Amino acid sequence: TASPVAADTLLKLFEDFEAPKIVTSTRSAELAKYAANTYLATRISFINEISEACEILGGDIREVIRIIGMDPRIGMNYLKPGLGFGGPCLNKDLKALIYAIHEAGGDSGLLEAVYNRNERQMHLVLQKLKSVLGFLNNKRIGLLGLAFKAGTNDLRNSAAVHLARRLHWMKAEVSAYDPAVDDLAGSELAGIVRLTGDVLELARDKDALVVATDWPEFRAVDLKRVAAAMRRPNMVDARGIFEPEEVLAAGFNYLGIGHFLPVDAPLIKHAVAE
Repeated sequence: TASPVAADTLLKLFEDFEAPKIVTSTRSAELAKYAANTYLATRISFINEISEACEILGGDIREVIRIIGMDPRIGMNYLKPGLGFGGPCLNKDLKALIYAIHEAGGDSGLLEAVYNRNERQMHLVLQKLKSVLGFLNNKRIGLLGLAFKAGTNDLRNSAAVHLARRLHWMKAEVSAYDPAVDDLAGSELAGIVRLTGDVLELARDKDALVVATDWPEFRAVDLKRVAAAMRRPNMVDARGIFEPEEVLAAGFNYLGIGHFLPVDAPLIKHAVAE
């Protein structure tokens, strides 16, 4: 705020909160909020880009993250490849900042790349399904999770919801199980997705399962029973909650994000000086 009176009033209002208090302009406060969420979105798109590089070049994204996460300048937060970011904040704030920059006549190339990478991530997950099932029309797909993240029933701008809608558009039969979602009436998925009561029911006679939300409860399922219940035991772990080895041992055909047979050779062969 530009008003000393308003600033003083707000400081008194929040004086009991043990947190830093910064008085700044309305525009700087807005930009700080947009910048924070845009940075988090950028980290997610970045690690998704590196995860695709691992698949192409022969690396393991788990090991890459473990190594770079040891650098205190980088850390581990928001370095988790998967279906892409969603929810009520990141996508909205990223698009709002891009729009504001364009309206002011500026360039937002980096931010647009972050957004486009997120869109591409959904396409890559669909490509993984098509690689094992071919055309998806009439294929039975089960989604493990619908909420935009674990610990909530919030479906707003959820990547899992967007995936469900795209699968429906591609004429697949879509079912889902989410521990926190028991009714889709009034939602954009009403009439599109059939809810089931547990993971085993979800798996029954399915052609593929997609881990779409990183609920820790999914880690406790009996993978062998789940695989045995399926018509075709394919799993796309789009949230990286399972170890590939355990999924394969349970009898699944496993498709993860950023996993490939490691290659013990340098990426770039340097010319040897004669």
